[in-house]
Amino acid sequence: MSQLSELRNKISAYYQTKNDSEQKLLLALAIFLPLFALYSIISTVNTGLEQSTQKLEKQIELNDWAAEQINIIESAKGGGVAKTSQSSITQLINASARKHGVTISRLQPQKTDTVRVGIEEVGFNKFVTWLTELQNRHGIAVESIDFSRSDVDGRVKIRRLDLGRS
Repeated sequence: MSQLSELRNKISAYYQTKNDSEQKLLLALAIFLPLFALYSIISTVNTGLEQSTQKLEKQIELNDWAAEQINIIESAKGGGVAKTSQSSITQLINASARKHGVTISRLQPQKTDTVRVGIEEVGFNKFVTWLTELQNRHGIAVESIDFSRSDVDGRVKIRRLDLGRS
């Protein structure tokens, strides 16, 4: 405490040796210098936080993409179409769509082992991954498809999708 009071006495003595205009300038510096330092620190922290948030978002996107690619690779490891399952084609389509996060709005059996599927707007990569799994694991192939680009980048609108066992 004695060092602090000694420092305060030195600053006060220095302040008293100055004329009125210099004293006002020193007071202004005493107010604005800490404010400027605080602003600089906050600005630097905010910039770092924004950059870290952007890096995190990019990493999450990269992880999602890598997970999709892993699914594609794993489904291709079988070296061709797996044995046709004894489950019904509609059950296989429903289970696989749920697994891949594809929302089916309509499922209409057409003829033996053919189904017309209505799908809500879906991410293109997710859709292709789902179709790849249907083909490679269950032997269910696309017979016809009618789709268009969505207003959202990377998403498609599926108007009609006919799937059947190959």
